Amino acid sequence: MTAPGSTICCAGCGYVAGRDDPFPFRCPRAGTDDTDHVLTRVLDPGVAFPAGSEPNPFLRYRTLMHSCHVARARGMSDAAYRDLVASLDASVAGVDGHGFRATPFSR
Repeated sequence: MTAPGSTICCAGCGYVAGRDDPFPFRCPRAGTDDTDHVLTRVLDPGVAFPAGSEPNPFLRYRTLMHSCHVARARGMSDAAYRDLVASLDASVAGVDGHGFRATPFSR
């Protein structure tokens, strides 16, 4: 297993979620003091911003997502990750009429 390109850390106390933690949603120190224990994703410095025109943001920006980093570190190929995202996108489209797309931004 290779190291992922990001970690999940608490902005309040510095707690780092373990790589094997499947659900790093809450800092274990939350509620113990007056600090805001908010878990955030911290990218490794070597992770580059993606280029391209893929309309699905979960595919276009996958190299910035912790879920992709964990999947790849555990041996999932990029093609398998893309297939998984496409399957989830199709499921959302089946319910909502359209899948994941970037929100248009203009004046």
